[in-house]
Amino acid sequence: MSDKIGPFFSIVLPTYNRAAVLRIGIQSVIEQSFSNWELLIIDDGSTDDTKNIVALFEDHGKNIWIGTYFGGVNKYNPVTKKFTVYKHNVNDSSSISDDRIWSITEDGNHNLWIGTLGGGLNMFNPENETFNRYTKENSALLGDYINYISLDNKKKLWICTTDGLAIYNTFTQDFEIFINKAGKTGANDFGSVVSCFHDSRGWNWLCTSNGLIKFDPETHSALAINKDSGMLSNATKRVLEDNQGNLWVSSSSGITKIS
Repeated sequence: MSDKIGPFFSIVLPTYNRAAVLRIGIQSVIEQSFSNWELLIIDDGSTDDTKNIVALFEDHGKNIWIGTYFGGVNKYNPVTKKFTVYKHNVNDSSSISDDRIWSITEDGNHNLWIGTLGGGLNMFNPENETFNRYTKENSALLGDYINYISLDNKKKLWICTTDGLAIYNTFTQDFEIFINKAGKTGANDFGSVVSCFHDSRGWNWLCTSNGLIKFDPETHSALAINKDSGMLSNATKRVLEDNQGNLWVSSSSGITKIS
């Protein structure tokens, strides 16, 4: 008998021609602190772009990768001007693990990585156009809802999930996991990690449901910046850096500048 426990509850999100706001609804679900759930989106025959584009990425070969919600991932070759569509096939374990694409990036070895909402992480094999899957079933990942993927200054892959942060060493091919532990504080008190940013100083920033966190994975030190520190909201979304080294942090209540 399997010891796996299914979702504690299901969230049903019905939609019809709501492409403009669907991502907001999805993001609000995956950013809440409780993690034992499943999200079911019921599309009542929408005629707009409900199966919309949620991720765009240009790889080293100038191909454009287009991630869609429910429609899989598409590759556009600007030379041949042709599209190739990759979708999940329940009968093919080498197909992409889920059609709900959320984030795409490339590592220092030109491997393409695709994060999905519910299917975990995928690495694309260009030689045979297949995918290697990394899920909570076959890897150290603790959750299959991937919010964001990025490459840091040391060529390590940061995978932001609803269950915390995973860092993948592309040289040793090992995962290091940093999770949210109830009742604990410090480096492990992340909550849902929405995105991350690596600034020009070499500092790493995590946008989480518990605020903005400056995190050093080598020492496991974490500095939290939240409403008590002057942030507009603990629900931080994205970070960008301007030419003067200032950080601009978006949240559910507006934008904060950190000098």
